[in-house]
Amino acid sequence: MKQVLSSIGNLGQRIIAGLIGAAIIVSSIWYSQYSYFALFGAIAFLTLNEFYGLLGKNGIHTNKIIGHLTSSGLFVITFFVQIGIITTQYFYILPALFFALFIAELYRRKEDSFQSIAYTLLGIIYIALPFSLFTVSAFFSGSYTFGIVFGILFLVWANDIGAYAAGRAFGKTKLFPSVSPKKTWEGSVGGVILSLITAWGLSNFFHELSAWQWIIIAIIVIITGSYGDLVESLLKRILAVKDSGEAIPGHGGFLDRFDALIFCLPFVTVFLKIFV
Repeated sequence: MKQVLSSIGNLGQRIIAGLIGAAIIVSSIWYSQYSYFALFGAIAFLTLNEFYGLLGKNGIHTNKIIGHLTSSGLFVITFFVQIGIITTQYFYILPALFFALFIAELYRRKEDSFQSIAYTLLGIIYIALPFSLFTVSAFFSGSYTFGIVFGILFLVWANDIGAYAAGRAFGKTKLFPSVSPKKTWEGSVGGVILSLITAWGLSNFFHELSAWQWIIIAIIVIITGSYGDLVESLLKRILAVKDSGEAIPGHGGFLDRFDALIFCLPFVTVFLKIFV
C-alpha cells in the first residue's frame, strides 16, 4: 500500500491515506468500547514511540521501557476504571512507576540522567495523558458514548480541513511565521467556519450535548487544536525535522496527525466534566 501511494502526488496521498485512516477510526469507535480501547491504545503507543524516537535521533536519551509502561498503565487503568472493572486506587501504581525511572537512571550512570528523566516524563504528559483523558470524555455520562468521541474528532478534522483548504486558496497573511511559515490567518478563518458548521451538524445527530455545548467544544478545539499544531511545529523546528515520521503517507507521522487532538483533549475534558 505504501509503495502504491508513493507513486501518487502529496495531495493524492493525503486524501487516500486520510480516507482509509478515517474509515478505520470511525468503524473502531462505532463498533464497541473495546475496539475504541484497542485502537487508541495502539495510537497512543505508536505516537509516544515516535516522540521518543525523534528525541533519540537528536541525541536525547529517554527510558522508553518505563515511559511505555507508565503510559500504557495510565491508559489501561483509566479505561478499566471508566468501565467499572477496577477502582481508582489502582492509579497509585503510576507514581511508583514514575520513581522507578529515577532508580533506573542511577544504573545508567550518565551525566544526562535528569535530562533523560525529564524527557521521558514529558512524553507521558504530552501524549499518554491526553489520550487517557479522551477515554474520560468518552465515558463522561457514565457509559461509553461514541457520539462524544466522534464529535471531538470531527471538529478537529473540520478545523484541519478548513484551514488547509482556505490556506491553499486564500492564504497570504502569516499566522505565526517564526514557528510555522505556511500557516495563515485566512486558513485559520476557514477552519473556524467549517468547525462551527460541523458543530451545528453534530447537534442534529448526537444529542448527548446541546447545540450551544457543541459550539463551545468547537471553539475550544479551534483555539487549542491550532496551538497544538504550532507546538508540534516548534518541536520539529527545534529538532530540525520536517515530519515527526513517515508512517502515514501524505501526513507524516502519528504525532503530525494527532497533534491538534492531543492538545485540545485536556481542555475539552475540563468543559465536559465540570461545566456540562
